[in-house]
Amino acid sequence: MTTGCFSVFFYKCFTVLISERKIGESCNVNETCHEGFECRDDTNNGSVCQCPSDYYEQNDTTCAPKGKIEDSCNGNHTCHENLVCFQNETTNSSVCQCPSDSYKLNDTACTPKRKIGESCNVNETCHEGFECRDDTNNGSVCQCPSDYYEQNDTTCAPKRKIGESCNVNETCHEGLECRDDTNNGSVCQCPSDYYEQNDTTCAPKKRHGDSCNESLECISSLTCLEKVCRCQSKERFSGNSCYSVDDFQVTNITSTSTSDSVMLTWQTKKHGLSVDYSITIDPTPSADTTIPANFSGGTVDGLTPGTKYTFTIISTIKEDNVYPETTTNKTYEVVTKQQHAGFCNESVECISSLTCLGKVCRCQSEERFSGNSCYSVDDFQVTNITSTSTSDSVMLTWQTKKHGLSVDYSITIDPTPSADRTIPANFSGGTVDGLTSGTKYTFTIISTIKEDNVYPEMTTNKEYDVVTRANSDAIGALQGRIDLIEDSLEQQERYSRRENIILHGVPEDKKRKSYDHEEETQKPVSPICGEPSDDDYIYRNITDDKILNSPISEDEVRQGIKSLKNNKSPGPEQQHAGPCNESLECISSLTCLEKVCRCPSEERFSGNSCYRVDAFQVTNITSTSTSDSVMLTWQTKKHELSVAYNITIDPTPSADTTITANFSGGTVDGLTPGTNYKFTIISTIMGDDVYPETTTNKTYECGDVELNPRPTIEAQLTDRNKNIEDKFEKLHNEICGLGFEMRKMATALEVVTLSVNSIKEEIRDLRENINKVYEKQEHLQLDTETNAAGSDKLELQLEALSNSVEKQEQYSRRENLILHGIKEEADESTEKSRVAVVALLNRTVTTKHWREEDFLRAHKLGRIHNSSETPRPLIVRFMHHFDKLKVLRARDKLKETGIGVAYDLTLHQRTELAKLRKQGKSAYNKNRTLIIQYPSTERNKKIT
Repeated sequence: MTTGCFSVFFYKCFTVLISERKIGESCNVNETCHEGFECRDDTNNGSVCQCPSDYYEQNDTTCAPKGKIEDSCNGNHTCHENLVCFQNETTNSSVCQCPSDSYKLNDTACTPKRKIGESCNVNETCHEGFECRDDTNNGSVCQCPSDYYEQNDTTCAPKRKIGESCNVNETCHEGLECRDDTNNGSVCQCPSDYYEQNDTTCAPKKRHGDSCNESLECISSLTCLEKVCRCQSKERFSGNSCYSVDDFQVTNITSTSTSDSVMLTWQTKKHGLSVDYSITIDPTPSADTTIPANFSGGTVDGLTPGTKYTFTIISTIKEDNVYPETTTNKTYEVVTKQQHAGFCNESVECISSLTCLGKVCRCQSEERFSGNSCYSVDDFQVTNITSTSTSDSVMLTWQTKKHGLSVDYSITIDPTPSADRTIPANFSGGTVDGLTSGTKYTFTIISTIKEDNVYPEMTTNKEYDVVTRANSDAIGALQGRIDLIEDSLEQQERYSRRENIILHGVPEDKKRKSYDHEEETQKPVSPICGEPSDDDYIYRNITDDKILNSPISEDEVRQGIKSLKNNKSPGPEQQHAGPCNESLECISSLTCLEKVCRCPSEERFSGNSCYRVDAFQVTNITSTSTSDSVMLTWQTKKHELSVAYNITIDPTPSADTTITANFSGGTVDGLTPGTNYKFTIISTIMGDDVYPETTTNKTYECGDVELNPRPTIEAQLTDRNKNIEDKFEKLHNEICGLGFEMRKMATALEVVTLSVNSIKEEIRDLRENINKVYEKQEHLQLDTETNAAGSDKLELQLEALSNSVEKQEQYSRRENLILHGIKEEADESTEKSRVAVVALLNRTVTTKHWREEDFLRAHKLGRIHNSSETPRPLIVRFMHHFDKLKVLRARDKLKETGIGVAYDLTLHQRTELAKLRKQGKSAYNKNRTLIIQYPSTERNKKIT
């Protein structure tokens, strides 16, 4: 071969023929190596001939391409870099594959598999045993399978079963908790409110009333009895716990007793059970031995005074789907109070106001018992004594206390007019005759309270001074009449000046005249007996000539006195119900009808005046109505008459309607809802010895109140004026009837004439005073109307202000809730209370993580009572209204933990709520419809 080479190619030919190196042999350049080889640095041997990087050594002179993924191979070196030659035992063949911690990137390359939490596309991109699953926040990432837990970032381990050891909750199967076990350290267990269904699964524990197979399936405190989770036989379930039936007995019993009744009050356990309460008595007072009661107490009537009773308060827990009806009892002993005159050992055994004296319930030594109270003996003295006197007699009238005692009245006199020092009297007055004219007498009215089985006879006295009149002739009699008229005028003038005051120091107004200086037209005074006759002129001549210059003889005076006596000069006026022959004999305002001083037919006597029957109608009627009842209230005139009240209705309701009424109002039940009724209130004035029974009616309809017109002063003054005019007319006729007899005693008749003229002057003055009273009354009426309008306006303003205050108070409580059942703490500060509320809500209301900043304040309501077993309510004010709504939505869950939730209502809201509870058991909205459940039945009423 060398002979064929030119000298210029000698080196090359030499190299090829002599220096072609095999794999592993040293070289300088690629050309010194076998074809297909590369001369590359080797770490240990310098430059040697090697196969290219994507080839492998098949023999020392031949390279073959490295296998791609899934190509057959004889060893790892026959595969591309980072690939391994994997033998498939199933097919007994070897192929190139990625290592176990890598996955195929392309035919010749692999990339490391992803660790836990790194993004992925399919399961193969994750390490062995991992799954590529969606993560809420990071998309698809490598995770351990659901029944495995992360041991490290490349390894998952099977989750532990129930009873197997653990470190944290994540090493346990889903739904299990890693908790300390007394014997085994930390092991996987079911949560406290779950039970073990199998070695990897827990199921929620059964609630009260759920079906079960064994007690392990029920929540704590419950037992599986008759395939139902429930309490033991002598227990009942309330809230979240079982309680002994005896826990539902009433507690803290107290009593208030009278002579024939006992009112018991008690406290009951707060629970959600249906419990009825009743009372039995020993000894039994009557055939009815069971008395209804409620959760707070009951009242027993019809008992015997001074008797020891044993009351048994029965709490009957109603049956339900789980438990039968159960009862539990509590006994309590009470001794009823003794009534007046009952036997006793100490005062506590007597009714209030009585004392135990001499083993008898009675009043103190200087007291007497009347009605239901003790009164001082002095309370039985006569009061409001008045007198009417003549020259030889005095008629005393008085008032006495209304009572049921036997009292005699008598009068003693000082100085004593005769041997008989004591004059009988009655409850309203007495008359003393045979007195000396012009003498001052002291009358002692003695009230003698008769003895009885308890008290001795007692007396109490009242003194009264009277001076008899000085004259005993006709002038004296007439002067007595004049005095009576003057007294009447004085009373009228005092009444007319009742609303007046006098102001001193007011500057004069010359342009204005006072009422007293206005010119008045003098009315002519009518003659004594009509037009003057000749006899009158003779009489005038006699008076002019003889009266002043020649006095009348004693015989003429005596003859005149005898004539006056024969004409029956009038005596003292008769009181109401006194006998009479004519109206002149009666006091003012009374008329002589059927020989008795009384009021006219359409009037009744009360106090010291006559009133029209209409004045006894009820006034100021108001009403309060429900769907089936109306309560009417009214006012009545204060009087001393016996009046009964009744109500009639139009239209007439059903037969089962009940009507009750008294002096202040009445109630009508059993009405038809939505019906307009007209009520007639009938006032029946009972008959007596003088008047028959009389009725007067007042109607009331649709809430409109008709105010009964008030009796006016004008009407009373008109009646009194008429009576005075009638009396004057009768007196005038009597004087005219004396005629010629009076001429024989001219001096006396002249004085009488002057007196009569004086009476006419007084009557004229009285008429003027009446006119002034009329004007005053008109001013008063205008003032009253103005005041009424102002009062109505003020009432409207007050109502508007009240509504505004109520709205403001409701708004101020908008963010508040009241929590019941939170135990008492020594530290009652707002900070401590807020911490307690945060802890409670984080356990129960899990829709939010609660913080102290969520609450503006929290504190207990009321004072601590050591005797109370129930913790005080806690008021909480939220920072945000929606937080309050979250707690309200969780009320049922809170109730299961013994915590009650209530709105913070105003007093007005609580009052209205109490009224609504009387109408319905419950109310709620459903599909824009108000559902009301009645308290007495299970039926519902829908109001759209």
